[in-house]
Amino acid sequence: MITVNKAELIDALSATAGAISSRPAITTLQNVHVSISNMCMTLTATDLSIAISQSVDAQSADCYKFAVDHAMFSKVVKSAVGEIDLEVLDSTVVIKSDGRKIKLPTISSADYPEVVMDNAEVIAECSATELSQTISNTVYACHTMEHDVLSSLHFSFDDVVHITGTDGYRIATSNIACDTKRETCAMISAKHSESLSKALAGKCNCTIALSDTKMVVRTDDLCVMMSLKNGTYPNIRPIINQAFNHEVNVISNRIMDGVKSALLISTESDFSMNFIFGKDLTIVSTSEHGDIEFKTGIECDFELDAKFNTRFIYAIFSHIDDADVNFKIILQGGGSFLLVEHSTGLAFVSGMRTV
Repeated sequence: MITVNKAELIDALSATAGAISSRPAITTLQNVHVSISNMCMTLTATDLSIAISQSVDAQSADCYKFAVDHAMFSKVVKSAVGEIDLEVLDSTVVIKSDGRKIKLPTISSADYPEVVMDNAEVIAECSATELSQTISNTVYACHTMEHDVLSSLHFSFDDVVHITGTDGYRIATSNIACDTKRETCAMISAKHSESLSKALAGKCNCTIALSDTKMVVRTDDLCVMMSLKNGTYPNIRPIINQAFNHEVNVISNRIMDGVKSALLISTESDFSMNFIFGKDLTIVSTSEHGDIEFKTGIECDFELDAKFNTRFIYAIFSHIDDADVNFKIILQGGGSFLLVEHSTGLAFVSGMRTV
């Protein structure tokens, strides 16, 4: 009999869900591998390009190994009441809680792909929470479809960790202060980066290691191993460092209020809004459903009218946590580029100048 805390088991199942593909190459990969030994239960899931393993305390005098359908196991565990007892039988695991007993079929551990976490070189140590948040603040700018390097996050290691995402129309970049061992860089798919971010939520410190083909991120109870992507990432420095000729300090929650107003009438065919810079920065959106004008009360010392994708602007400001902190918006007057500087990074988006 194995006894395990429900909340800890749910946390491990949530973390490993990031390695379960919605369309696995082989049906075995819809399972999670469970290993119990030394008063510890380790759950591991993989789609062969990412593997996530998390351990929880477990009371058991014996050792067990089996694999069970991840979705069904998660569903049963979440519906349990109180502590959970597991009984492992031949080709079956019995989940017991509060007088209820549910049997789920299992497969042999030998039929599950062996996952060996690379002993890669540790190149950085940082806060797991900060790494999770920084990935979240940049991955939204990646290409949403699998598309060579543009559907990847770029990690650059020197005296800090620089994380950058771009889809060719917008850029998000942010830094994490940490101890780095050497200068290097790596690319991880946006999908895997999001899984890493979710798995790291609530953790304390982590190490980042790199081999020739893998990135491995570890905490005390979690290990995430991801395949590196090949290719050359776009050089964003000339874009970010170019000379902009207009700037204004804004309060982000006023911009966000205007963007939310624009979203009320936006349609798929016309998903844009105008920023009219002047004595009162005004956000205007027009569609077949109507017109919206939102005066932010922010004074600018220049006049300019530029059009931007509403979703892009919304994504930027929804990832800025401190709504009452002033942020600098810089607009390139001769072009159609908006650079948003905030406390933890930069966001850049291209648009269209209308005046």
